[in-house]
Amino acid sequence: MDIPEIIRDVKRFCRALSEEAPTVEEVTAVVGVVVEDHGGGSPLTVAPRNPAFDKALVGRELKTKQPYSIELEMADSTALPVGALREAFVAYLGALETVNFYVDVLGLPYICTIIAGLEPRVEEQEIEDSTVRQLTLLRDIRLED
Repeated sequence: MDIPEIIRDVKRFCRALSEEAPTVEEVTAVVGVVVEDHGGGSPLTVAPRNPAFDKALVGRELKTKQPYSIELEMADSTALPVGALREAFVAYLGALETVNFYVDVLGLPYICTIIAGLEPRVEEQEIEDSTVRQLTLLRDIRLED
């Protein structure tokens, strides 16, 4: 497992979601290959190119069909520590089972919120050493300064 490659992919995925009007085809092409499409507003199931991810779901809005989220399940062999995400992204909130980050690509109209779902921690374990099991990337509005 190549952690820097995972981080690069997450940044690429966030950039795709942060564009002005990305199409679902553009976003899924960045992630991998569509393997299931039930149409309408249901998410597309995508086989990610990076083997660190087991599966991806690309959510799309019902009316506009624009993508708004990417859910990534980590492969069983992938042990992504929270500390690697903290080094790459800005953390802003957390709970026992999640840590949130955001990606702000200057010049793009949206930001990307990353919600990292964690494996249950042992009592003494620091959050930095916790393992990420799922990543949810959300297209989010940019607030005016």
